Amino acid sequence: MKEKRIRDRQMIVRFTERELSEFTEKMKRTKSKSRSDFIMSLVKSKPIIVPDGLPEIAAELKRHGNNLNQIARLFNQTRSCPYQLNHALENCETSYNAVKNLVFQINGGR
Repeated sequence: MKEKRIRDRQMIVRFTERELSEFTEKMKRTKSKSRSDFIMSLVKSKPIIVPDGLPEIAAELKRHGNNLNQIARLFNQTRSCPYQLNHALENCETSYNAVKNLVFQINGGR
């Protein structure tokens, strides 16, 4: 069950434009729902994990998905297996392994 809190205290923080930009970027990279959630995770010493390379891997997976969809469409139209299928599947496997390794690192080798 989620902890109920009464938030009756307020803190005002002032940032320079650059500091606010850095704060916002870090918050976005952690996928925090709000500034409050991000700050509370800092206060409670919860690990804030910002995996390097995640946006690049996500973009790569999206490209592989598009390639597979195009190959599947071609297969469904012609009923023949295009030669690009093996190459596309190898690329997907490479990206899958990169994601698996990233998750492994985030979980501390577990």
